[in-house]
Formats: sequence, structure tokens, C-alpha cells
Amino acid sequence: MTVQRQQIQPRHDLLQSFLSAHPSIQFIRYNWVSPSGLLYCRNVTVQHALFLCSSGKALKIGPIAHILRPSKADVCFEKDIPIVGIDYLYPDFESLRIIPWTKNADGKLTEAWVWCDVFEEDRWDFERCGRKVLEKVLSTAKEQDITFQLGFEVEFTLFTKEADGELKKLDNVGGAFNPSAYRRPEVLSYLQEVSIALLEAGIQVYQFHSEGGQALFEISTGPLSPIQSVDALYFTRECIQAIAMKYGWIATSYPHSSVGLHHHLSIEGPKGKGEDQQRFLEGVLDKMTALCAFSMPTVDSYKRVFEFSANMGAYIGYGTENRETPVRKIRDGYWEYRNADSTANSYLAVAFSHSRRTRWDRGRWLFEVFRLSTLDSSDF
Repeated sequence: MTVQRQQIQPRHDLLQSFLSAHPSIQFIRYNWVSPSGLLYCRNVTVQHALFLCSSGKALKIGPIAHILRPSKADVCFEKDIPIVGIDYLYPDFESLRIIPWTKNADGKLTEAWVWCDVFEEDRWDFERCGRKVLEKVLSTAKEQDITFQLGFEVEFTLFTKEADGELKKLDNVGGAFNPSAYRRPEVLSYLQEVSIALLEAGIQVYQFHSEGGQALFEISTGPLSPIQSVDALYFTRECIQAIAMKYGWIATSYPHSSVGLHHHLSIEGPKGKGEDQQRFLEGVLDKMTALCAFSMPTVDSYKRVFEFSANMGAYIGYGTENRETPVRKIRDGYWEYRNADSTANSYLAVAFSHSRRTRWDRGRWLFEVFRLSTLDSSDF
């Protein structure tokens, strides 16, 4: 069923409660992710956000929210998409959180963060909004008494920019779990500052450590519902990059031979037990090649795909505590997906890994969630 724009009412009570708890906040950053997986935002004053919310209105922008993509011009217009029209950003005030790295000279917070769902009027409505697509998949799963928990291992590399403009990885910082990284006080200070900022923003951090490559690090975040977890993922990456700039560094999660975006998924609920868990896994493995089009969408994504690398291996399969396969089974109903990286739109990648059949038809995503109690060999 198509959602009518008029049916959406932002939660004014949630916004008021948040601002009462954080009276120094002056701006709210309205964020969304384009189909190409890039984060975009607009900064809105608190006064205007309150006006829009109390009036039941969305933030209006030009019809480009979902045609923004990487390019020298930043905006590439598709031939079949008119540039006349309006996109609406609907904030989900349940996702409000502080942005700790925006404190002013007095140490007071000045800015907050909220996620938006993008409504493209007279074209696709919410159909191209990855966040909404994931919401639909999870809603269908919940109707079948299936729920999921998701957490991420966020890997990133630190660079300095040389006088000639070339990027160079930090010197003398390398090796999986190598303590040499922490002997540089500025590196340890940076990693601690990022972790503390995430904790202050309400994101659970398990650990940080160096990874198997020069100037390569990982921060692991705790499990959340899939939408909350992907929300936290993009916030975490922005935190990593923003604080790196304070140190004069550039942080990137762009994939190479050692950098991926492993995520931990558990399936729960009355119909997520025993044999049903294995059926779910069989369905994921059966469509692994198609899933990689969304979870590893660039040429560089496949620099990690080779044998005996402990990245994800080169063949479709799974193994218990086996890091040479794209799916590592940790226990019954709990797996690590290793076939993903930061170039993906993670909302779409997670949504399609949770659904049995997916296709784009006449401007609509059509999908079915795994019906665990009725699966048979014809489903795979």
C-alpha cells in the first residue's frame, strides 16, 4: 500500500522532550542516504524545526535527494528524471541524538542529528528511500513473529595529506591488534575521543583495535534493531571522519584488500528457531551473488575476494567460526556477514539480505520476506 504524504505526522513530543534535555542545541542536522550509499544533510535551526513539526510539515528540497551521486559535479541528472518537483524530508524524531564533536568553546553542545525518510512526490513516493524499504521488510517479518538484531564492525584507514596533495597512510601504525599504534599518543587520543563521542551519543561501543594493515583500525558497535543499527553505522562513520579532521588526518572506510564492513546478524522469534534458522541461511547463500550487487557494488569491492585471506574467501558458503567464507556461523541463529563494504547503501543491502525475493518493477520494490514455516526446495 502506498503511503500518503498527508498521513505522516512528525512526533512533536519527542522533539520537545529532546530539546528540553539539551537546551544548548541550536541546530538539527537532517540526514538521509542516497541510493548510491552516500550521506547527505541539511542543517535546520531549532526554531524552524519546531515550526515544521508543529505544523505537520516536512522539510522541502529540490527533486535531487535520490539522484545525488559521486561525481566531479556532485549532481548527475538522469535523462528520464525531471528536475521540476519537490522532495520531502520527513524527520524520524525517535532517531534524535546529540553530535558530541560540535561542542563550542564553552563545551556546550550546539547541534543534534536526526534521520529522515525521503518522499519523492509524483514519482516514487518512498519507494527509493532505503530506510523505508528496510522498514517495510522488517514490518513484514514481524508479522511472521520474526525479529532481527544487527551490529557492525566499522573498519577505516587513517591518512595524512602531504604537501603535494598525495595521501599517505600514517607511519609506524600497523598490524592486527598491534600495540604500536597506541605508543603514538595522538593515535590513542583519537581512538578514545571517537569512542567517547559515540558513547555520549548513545551508541554502544564494544571495543577498538588496530587491524591487519597499515593505519587500519576497527570500532565494533553493539546490537540494535536493523534500522537503528544502520542509523548508528552512518553516524559512527561520520564521527570517525569528523574527529579525524581535527587531528589533521583523513579517515576513510573505502574498501581495499583488508577493509570491509562485516555485520553481525541474529534471528529471533517463535519462527526463528532450529531448522528455520538453517532455512534462512540457505536462502541467503542461494542468492549470495545477487546480494553482492547491493552489499559490494563497486569494482574495488572485489579486491577483498581471494583465497586464504581471512577476509571473506572466494567461494559461496559458510562455516562455523570460519573467516574464509562470506558467512561465518557464530552459533545457531547468529552469523557474521563478511560480504559487504562501505560503498553499499547499507539500508538496501540489509533489507535485501532479509528478504527472499526482490525486484524493481514499475517504480516499486517488490519483495517477500522468508516465510520460514513454509519454505521448501523450490524457494532456493
